Amino acid sequence: MTPEQRLKTPIVLRGDQLHLEFLQHDWFVGLRPAIGFRQARRLKKFQTRVQPKAILFPPRADFRFFMSQAWRVRHSMHLIRYQSEYQEPMLTLHRSAIEGFALGMSEQQDEADLVAVEQVYLRSRGEFLLGFIGERLVAMGGFKWLSEGLAELRRMRIARDLQGRGYGTLLLRELERRAFVSGVRTLCLDTARRRPLTLEFYRKHGYQETGQSFYGAVETVQFSKTLDEGVCEGAFNLCAAANGGIAPLRLI
Repeated sequence: MTPEQRLKTPIVLRGDQLHLEFLQHDWFVGLRPAIGFRQARRLKKFQTRVQPKAILFPPRADFRFFMSQAWRVRHSMHLIRYQSEYQEPMLTLHRSAIEGFALGMSEQQDEADLVAVEQVYLRSRGEFLLGFIGERLVAMGGFKWLSEGLAELRRMRIARDLQGRGYGTLLLRELERRAFVSGVRTLCLDTARRRPLTLEFYRKHGYQETGQSFYGAVETVQFSKTLDEGVCEGAFNLCAAANGGIAPLRLI
């Protein structure tokens, strides 16, 4: 393979379980010191596999862009449909989210749907997604059909140390997209009144307050939102923006 051919070969950066493809970039091929020694050491973990004995370095001017994209790869969240092998880490994430709440019910009652996700959600026209950063489960959420065109958004959870970084928005948009594609036209939900940031999160994403209720002993605020074709485009654009302008890489 000539250097010219190499420059036109897709360069795949491996980061955890995601990959980004950089095409038609002006890469330097070989061991030419296009970047400093320290930068080269940092770059080694993202070494490409285009040619077994070739190390491809970007031009100095592009290094900052390159590293920012590599950071995005390592810190991007990918979503998969619920799999039973992840039940325990999912329950751990849920329990950490409700820590400090006196639910007024037993743990078994609270987690009844979470120990039967396939029956409650997946086999009933619903959906349940898990979000990962690398091997770590950091997000969860799903929707359950209530009647024709109406579904309830449930069990939205984001790891405490990662809240406020956009992962909740990514998860919500993808659930809205899948709900709309499956025929849902209205999504409803309820969330604890004592969580002002969560209330503001749903208001910011177009949900309107419709009433109040209780989940066990916890006072909740009810919301609803009408879905349209815009949620599909919005979800695609949001995932693309989160991955540096590239379409979602892994949404299973």
